[in-house]
Amino acid sequence: MVAERTTLRDPARFISYSLSKLGDLRHLLLARSHCHSILARTNFRDPFLNKGPQATRSRVSMAGLLTDDALTEDFYRLGYCKIKGAIPPSVIAEFSTAIANDLASQDPPIDIHSPTTWPQNNKTRVAESAPTGLHPFWPRLLTAPKLAAALDSIVGLDRWELNPNPVEPGVRHWYCPVTFPEQSCAQPSASAISEASSRPALFHNCSTDVALHGPITHPSRWQPVNRRRFLNSGWHIDVGPGFPNAGVRTMAGDERQGPVILVLMSDCPRGYGGTAFVQGSHLPVLSYLRDADVASGGVSHEDLNAEFALRMRCLTETGRVRIECENPGEGMVGVVQACGEAGDVVLLHPLVVHSGTTNCSSDVVRVMANGMARMKGGEGGEVDVVLERSLTYLGSGGGGEALFEECTGEDKKEAALLKAKKEKEKEKEKRERVKRERAVKKREKELRQLS
Repeated sequence: MVAERTTLRDPARFISYSLSKLGDLRHLLLARSHCHSILARTNFRDPFLNKGPQATRSRVSMAGLLTDDALTEDFYRLGYCKIKGAIPPSVIAEFSTAIANDLASQDPPIDIHSPTTWPQNNKTRVAESAPTGLHPFWPRLLTAPKLAAALDSIVGLDRWELNPNPVEPGVRHWYCPVTFPEQSCAQPSASAISEASSRPALFHNCSTDVALHGPITHPSRWQPVNRRRFLNSGWHIDVGPGFPNAGVRTMAGDERQGPVILVLMSDCPRGYGGTAFVQGSHLPVLSYLRDADVASGGVSHEDLNAEFALRMRCLTETGRVRIECENPGEGMVGVVQACGEAGDVVLLHPLVVHSGTTNCSSDVVRVMANGMARMKGGEGGEVDVVLERSLTYLGSGGGGEALFEECTGEDKKEAALLKAKKEKEKEKEKRERVKRERAVKKREKELRQLS
């Protein structure tokens, strides 16, 4: 027992000692009961998780599953990591069916398998679904072993949780953006899909892109895009389920702003509408948030988002944003895309700047589930360990260094004019929507009177 008490004072020795004794039920229970408290007291600064760029490449979680600390390294240095085959095929199939049924019930109905029902012309290419918590696949999705092991490694044991969507209308923890092809065209060749070429990001709408460069005929033409199909105007940082846009973000973090979870519900090769993100962008965002916290007690999510959307615009307009480029060079930023097979999961740092993209396939619909892990407090009451750990990676060369630069006064003035223009467009859309709704109600009333 003296040896056990001595081991308990040192987290690394304790974990190694307990794992060596897992065949003994007494030591297994000891490991489960004491591991969390030991890691919490040391603020998770154990040799497995907090060695920065020199982190060890593998570890064993307390769940008994082998995980790769390369995931943790990529998450904190680059801002993302990918878990292959994280979600079982049966869960993907059930979830996908729920999404398809939901889209078929919308007005107008969309049949994923019928291209004639897909959005065309100037309509947005993204439809949304948010299956309720009544579906039986939720428990198996939220407890998938590979996903749980990765979150244990990145966030910490018993420091996160995943919630299903509510049964009744309320704060949704997951939503499913379904991205349809930009236009019907000939099926691209295999070489067109496999060839990756670094190229500059564009800044205009999709119609202009087609007019300048011809029809979008293969995936090598993909670009970041917003819901209104304006290229490179959809860059944002996720707010978190239930967190208000006007809410103040600080270095203390918030339980609603854990790692972003992107579940690929369909195969997503390059150029098929996968989420794009700026590699290493979480670090300049983190630096900005830290400075704002010190200077004024934080910054609203709305202002934080606007600041980095503006910086991305400045870099785009000066040709310093390179697509499909992991090593963009000094003064540049590189944009990569979340690609993979159905069941793969991509985890994004909560401060990563990301965007939707054009689906340049001819007949493939990209289906994805987007959620966020909810943070749980430690024994000392602290909520967010992700932001604190991320500080150790500032200056590690994640690839987003150009985003540290502020935009000029002229850039900000132009951005303010653009924002005002967008607000006017939103108001116009709102008035038109109200007008349509009134017309529908009037017509329904007339039909009732006639009957």
